[in-house]
Amino acid sequence: MTLRVLLVIRPATGGIRQHVITLSRQLKRKDVAVSFAAPQDLLNTLPKDLTELPKYPVDISSAFSPVKDLAAARTLTAVIGRGFDLIHSQGLRAGMVTSMSLATKHVPHIVTFHNLLSDGFATRSALTLIASCSQGFIAVSPNIASGLSTMASRVPRMVIPNGIPIADFEARSPVLDQLFELDKNRSVVGCVARLSPEKGVDFLLSAAKMLPEVQFIIAGEGPDAESLMNLAPSNVEFLGRVDKTRDVYHAADVLVIPSRSEGQGIVALEAMAASCPVIASDVGGLSTMLTDEQTALLVPVGDVSLLASSIQRLVRGRDMRARLIHNGRELVLRKYSDDRMATSTIDFYGTVLHPG
Repeated sequence: MTLRVLLVIRPATGGIRQHVITLSRQLKRKDVAVSFAAPQDLLNTLPKDLTELPKYPVDISSAFSPVKDLAAARTLTAVIGRGFDLIHSQGLRAGMVTSMSLATKHVPHIVTFHNLLSDGFATRSALTLIASCSQGFIAVSPNIASGLSTMASRVPRMVIPNGIPIADFEARSPVLDQLFELDKNRSVVGCVARLSPEKGVDFLLSAAKMLPEVQFIIAGEGPDAESLMNLAPSNVEFLGRVDKTRDVYHAADVLVIPSRSEGQGIVALEAMAASCPVIASDVGGLSTMLTDEQTALLVPVGDVSLLASSIQRLVRGRDMRARLIHNGRELVLRKYSDDRMATSTIDFYGTVLHPG
């Protein structure tokens, strides 16, 4: 009998959205019947190959709002009534709204946590509610799992890292040189990130000021776009939204992830799959996923001088680049494929649906 799974998603861009797309594609290939419950804006941006799957608009807001949350929970309750074997919420906000709706609908519920949780009252209250209405937690990194064990120890949990469709990032665009206006005689440093405080793009801009001979390209959108552009030196170009991030990885000699916090870091996986060496903040899931000097260069958060010197070291050091490229690809192939992620997720579904 086909397993019927409803994915509940809050407003999402970047890593969470990509995770949902990748997971859905693999679940579909493995004969899981996937449906989506999410804000209409997100449903509108799903790729064409997923548009035939059932979609239910649910206006989950990005921030806590008692009125909006109750309205979303009522809508979701009606959706759940259509008949599903399991509800799989993506993140704290989706998990909370689902838990509110499950007060009258007894369907097994699990939640994937993509980000480190704060220790504030609102977060603890939401997690308490979720824990009382859930049969399992998935964490995308050990750091996140550790936080869950502290705040919600009774709920079974499993670490399932994000996986990526590796082949999608290996192929180079035949028109790569036409996509970006780059000087072939200068090194290129890339960054793919949401333009918001936690991604630390301001640190990269400060490093760029120290390296006028290097070109920097930054792909992404977000609330800090205007302020970051005002801070940027002339050797930095903002690309805005780039549909195929692999083009940035293939155009760049180095990919920098200067985050202040990071649940895991899908961008690092994508860059390594595309044979682009990585420099990353030594923080969160990046710290546990990457090994300094072996799969990436790790820099303390906000250490702009060391970030700049690490960029110089990598653009000039052919042997170091080759080692990071080789080891990075091997790491992704061994541990972070989309097939592995989906298989582990389905196995976890089984433990929830058939405990003991």
